Amino acid sequence: LYPVYIVMTLLCMILLYFSGAGGFADCLNMALITISSAGIPAIYGDALSQGTSQVVIVLFLLFSVMNWDFHYMRLNRKKLRYGNELEYKGLLITILAGAVFIIVLDGSYSFDRMWAAFFSAVSAASTSGVRPGGEQGNFVEFGLPVAIILMLLAAIGGAVISPSGGLKQLR
Repeated sequence: LYPVYIVMTLLCMILLYFSGAGGFADCLNMALITISSAGIPAIYGDALSQGTSQVVIVLFLLFSVMNWDFHYMRLNRKKLRYGNELEYKGLLITILAGAVFIIVLDGSYSFDRMWAAFFSAVSAASTSGVRPGGEQGNFVEFGLPVAIILMLLAAIGGAVISPSGGLKQLR
């Protein structure tokens, strides 16, 4: 599976670099954390306040929580389409449900706050520990309810063969 890891880390790093997320070393660090779901985010500064960088990170977090055996098969040109696996569908439904609960608790239906809720839900499910920068990702004032939702998403985790933590989807 290491070819998938190397290719996706390099692709994430390049996209982060061109999205203005920082210098080469910062983008490499962010890519390693995003793909590996390391849970030890660096100080991103303004990188996560930019919408383009956030989109790149969310896409690669979603990629990292999926089953890596399927990624490897796709890389080797097997005819498998994304979204057909029950595990992946369940993961997306779980993440969307968590984001909707956070949005409802927030009560603010602005695009920035809804995006921050989705970003936080994806980050929790991937157990990466990354959150959007600035005030948009600050759900501290909601205390325990949001913390419980994010902890449940982290406890569930990603696909069985993925770098994310948690119990995994099929267990």
